Amino acid sequence: MFISKLADADSEGAETQVWLDFARDGGYLSRDRHDELIEGYEEVGRMLGSMMAKLKNLEQGKQRVKARLSKVLPSAFCILLTVSCLLLSRR
Repeated sequence: MFISKLADADSEGAETQVWLDFARDGGYLSRDRHDELIEGYEEVGRMLGSMMAKLKNLEQGKQRVKARLSKVLPSAFCILLTVSCLLLSRR
């Protein structure tokens, strides 16, 4: 869900860059100011992209752990159940 919000923010930044181009082309914004603003939006875009990549890697890691646990936990449960039965049978 959070990755989706980051992607939305990145898209909004890209759209803003287009509007900055229109403002420059229409004479409402100097070339220097346009370039400063574009540089800022590009930096924010890189930061958003980096955060999304890290979150995706984290999510993939969590899925791998869940897959491994789903294979291990039934065996561990069976061992625990067997040991419990053995201990109860000694009483």
